[in-house]
Amino acid sequence: MDVKFLSNKWWNTICKKLTGSIVFIDSSAAECLHWCGGLNRLWSAGANDVKEFSSFESGTSTQKKSVFILTKPIIDITETTLNDVIRNSNFEHCIILTTVHPSVQKFAIHDNDDIRSESEILQQIKDNIVRWMGNTSYIVEIECHPIFLASLCPVLFITPTFSRLFPTLTTDLDLPSLPRKASELELQNLPKNLMMELMVTFVHCFNNLLEELNVKEDFFTIGQFSKLIASQLDALPAAKTRRKSASSKISVLFIDRTLDLVGPTSHGIDTLMDRIMNMLPKLPNHSTDVAIDMYPLCAAPKLPDTELIAPGCLAPDINDTEGASVLNSLMLKKHKESLMEMNRHLVEAVTKEKLTSSKPLKVGRLNADTLENHLKLFKCKIEPISHHFGLLQQASAVIQSLKHSNNSHMDQLYGIEKGLLHSLEEEIVGANALAQIIQLIETRKDRSLNVNDILILLIHVYSLVVSDLEDEFYIEKLFSKLQDIGRARQDLKKYRLIFEPGGRAQPACYMPLLRQVVDDIFHPQRPEIPDIEYKSMGLRDMFKSGISLFLNVNKPQPSDNPMFLLFVVGGLTSSEVRLLKDTISARKPNLPVLIGTTHITKPEDILNHLLSPEYFSNLEDL
Repeated sequence: MDVKFLSNKWWNTICKKLTGSIVFIDSSAAECLHWCGGLNRLWSAGANDVKEFSSFESGTSTQKKSVFILTKPIIDITETTLNDVIRNSNFEHCIILTTVHPSVQKFAIHDNDDIRSESEILQQIKDNIVRWMGNTSYIVEIECHPIFLASLCPVLFITPTFSRLFPTLTTDLDLPSLPRKASELELQNLPKNLMMELMVTFVHCFNNLLEELNVKEDFFTIGQFSKLIASQLDALPAAKTRRKSASSKISVLFIDRTLDLVGPTSHGIDTLMDRIMNMLPKLPNHSTDVAIDMYPLCAAPKLPDTELIAPGCLAPDINDTEGASVLNSLMLKKHKESLMEMNRHLVEAVTKEKLTSSKPLKVGRLNADTLENHLKLFKCKIEPISHHFGLLQQASAVIQSLKHSNNSHMDQLYGIEKGLLHSLEEEIVGANALAQIIQLIETRKDRSLNVNDILILLIHVYSLVVSDLEDEFYIEKLFSKLQDIGRARQDLKKYRLIFEPGGRAQPACYMPLLRQVVDDIFHPQRPEIPDIEYKSMGLRDMFKSGISLFLNVNKPQPSDNPMFLLFVVGGLTSSEVRLLKDTISARKPNLPVLIGTTHITKPEDILNHLLSPEYFSNLEDL
């Protein structure tokens, strides 16, 4: 199950269209490309110019062929931008390569009330583009391509196109007809933009992935948002056709991120990737890469308080096996092991390039200073830098994250988390923890805590315990959201608790839901897992599922098939990816496994998904 191979295959198809063209690409497609060859891939395919998809960009008078790589429906801002670019250029041939399936485009324009066919909708778009170009004899092509995923390492892929896809809470769905229980959530309860993103775009793209893997799937879900995804995939006509010719079977398990927000809101860090993601600023318009300061390798000194003009990044070049190996280590190995791996690669690079220092390197404890001493040997040496540029960017990220001034603040927050955990008692269900948070709010300036810190700690606590506490603050809307977080697991039976209260013999501990789930799935005794819902495919499977209610027949389980794909809707930390991989490997070491998610997340990402910016302006005076 090589997702990197599939992603390369899809981009190769796209690149065949680029010869002699100017390319306009939106930010989501650019992030996918970033992890699959980057800008050089487009140059190598014959593109003569590449620009951001923006109303401020256009072609020159001599550029007659344009290619637009888009991930959103051609309506509203996307349509306006497309119009601006084309009208300000002299194109005679426009090619639109889009993630958006024609059925989504139709829904985006006129909901489902439009009686026109999908081909008629596409023809209308083509007619509009021809009109903007100014000549009816000019050529317009529109093709649908699955531009949505990126492989970070052999076991893990992300979906940058859907990085904003996040399970809804009841408070997100302010509709008169909405039932109060999330277990009764239906597709029509979702906002239209989320329906477009979920209903067909994600579903069609995910079906493309399964089609390329040549598999027939059994769907399993935990959480109502995941259940909606599986239902839409089940009903997709293209999926029904695919299943008839598939040669292998795979178990696909979707899990809602909102069922356990404790892991991604924790400030405890197990992997270097998580430390890098938490310490360094994000690469602009990216969900899963960071901007790395490369000035230490340059001759020119960096001026204070200046922005990075050309930052480094973590993504290795398409043929950079060294960088790919280091990235895999950053993602999947413990902090110390990954640091040793990084040091080994740097020593090998220094030896290979025959770089020496006037001062002998000190032998001692391996830390950021050790790596920095190796890195200094490459300064201003253009050829050695070009040979190992991917490694040197990643090493710079590790050094800068380990030496970052915010590390002490992260440690402080992690200490507060542990104190909150130990204050939780089963009889009081979190009241002690909330009392501590009230005290933190009152003393936050003395502790150098900001509003975001307090909100993340609140989310952490409410997700840890199934809370029925009444609002104790004067911010009713905020606490309604937090209560929804606390009730996210109320319909679960086996996994309702992810917190084990401490006692005299042992301290209180957090039990990650993801680890509980995969440990049970691959347990030798195959225990019954009532919280995992099986999505029946067709009458035969419905009959088998139904008869199992009356006879002593085991229902299908995720461990039944020879391949397993776990997708967490809403993001994973690299520590969680490592935990999942290690847990599955311990139970089924030879099982082909893929782990997918929307993006690699961190506490601030969870906060941004859950709480819109309007909350913050009223919280600064607390």
